[in-house]
Amino acid sequence: MNVAKMKLSSSNTYHPPVIVAFIILLAGIAAMLGTYWDDAWHTDIGRDVFSSPPHLLLYAGVGVMLLAIAWWILQVWRAEASIWAVLRQPVLVLPLVGTLLTIASAPIDDFWHQAFGRDAVLWSPPHTAGIVGLFAVAAGLLLAVRRLPGRAGALLTTGFGALLLVTLMIPVMEYETDVPQFAVLWYLPVMTVLMLFSFTLLALVSKRRWIATEVALLYTLLRLISVAMLIVLGHSLAVVPPLLIPAIVFDFARQRRWPALVIALSVGLAVYLSYLPYHALVPGGLAFSSGDILIGLPLAFGASWLVFALLGRNVYIPRAALLIIFALTLAFMPKLVLAHDPGQGENVRPVELVASQDGAAVTVLARLLNEANCEGLEPWQITARRAGQELKAELLRSDACNFVGKITLEGKGRWFLYTEFLVTDEVAEAWLPFEVGSQERAERVTDIYIPAASSNRAGIKTVSGVLLYGLNIVVLAFTALIYRREGRSA
Repeated sequence: MNVAKMKLSSSNTYHPPVIVAFIILLAGIAAMLGTYWDDAWHTDIGRDVFSSPPHLLLYAGVGVMLLAIAWWILQVWRAEASIWAVLRQPVLVLPLVGTLLTIASAPIDDFWHQAFGRDAVLWSPPHTAGIVGLFAVAAGLLLAVRRLPGRAGALLTTGFGALLLVTLMIPVMEYETDVPQFAVLWYLPVMTVLMLFSFTLLALVSKRRWIATEVALLYTLLRLISVAMLIVLGHSLAVVPPLLIPAIVFDFARQRRWPALVIALSVGLAVYLSYLPYHALVPGGLAFSSGDILIGLPLAFGASWLVFALLGRNVYIPRAALLIIFALTLAFMPKLVLAHDPGQGENVRPVELVASQDGAAVTVLARLLNEANCEGLEPWQITARRAGQELKAELLRSDACNFVGKITLEGKGRWFLYTEFLVTDEVAEAWLPFEVGSQERAERVTDIYIPAASSNRAGIKTVSGVLLYGLNIVVLAFTALIYRREGRSA
């Protein structure tokens, strides 16, 4: 194919051949499925190795994306005989930077856990780098295919729009899989901002009246496919969010040219009015307190206004305010939270864990499987973790190889019950997931292990985190500027 013909004279950009674009899209969907599988793997099995099946699917998808994007860039380079022709095109730079950032996030994440011990699962700096990388790929390809003619162009535009939305929804995935790392308060405000950011990017570069609704519909279908895959594999399931309702409200408000503030208020209300009853009804849904609603809703409104201020043409926010927001974001990004991240560590000995519920009381039994190794292990405590909460109870030895403890857990949702022991002055642990309010008994055979110690190099961790978060923000800001420019030119 003559790549010179790929040039779109109206905007001086390039688009890949249709078959290459579909390959990249399918590879991105595979990476998405691998991401949800990996989350379920962590929930049900724990810390994995690089060669685990979810990782293989995830990075196979990313690898295919990288090869296809590299081929596309190489053809443009050969046709133009100039590297500048590549570097000046955001539709080429964004996907390349995105795939490289996603691939680099894997060894960075492994180093991060080895060097610093426990950390938040999805909002840690290395994981957010991988998410932002996939976002950059989807954003660049969406720009590249949006003007392709015919049905293929329409399908690819919707497909990469859905991939864009999928990647921006990954940061709240743990809320939807009932393993929240942080307070429930943050779920809907963060979700609303990320969703509105995605919809606004779509609206800037697409003239289709119901583009957000179409993308949300495909997103919902992809999420249902991921749930079906997890059912087949026997893993814990995720809640498929009712994202279609806020999408319809967004498109309706945009068509009627409502002011930015009114759109932000309308979409925020649509989120809360649809998500709250939905989570109350579906299995695995979250429980929201009145404080989560009264504080979260204004937060969602304010952050949504910021999205319009960054991307809208008629919304103004002082640059000083943007600098303050940027500084606060770097300073107050989520800190260490021990919700459920078993970390890496040295295995000590096998154990069988059993948890049973009677009212609000949950009894945890631990039985060492090798009677010859029952000595040298002293009971310490039971720790229950969920959504930033940490409850503790005493763990007692009932005989040489058996231990028991009882802890009070109210409400509903998946808690992670850690039985903790002392081994030569070090803390060792084994954990068991338990659905409070819907599960009477849970059991598993696992290993007691000594988790990687938290590093005392707090300064190095802080600087590294700020640099990674800063890189993420630069990529997001660059993408926002490109889309805002495209929207104005349109």
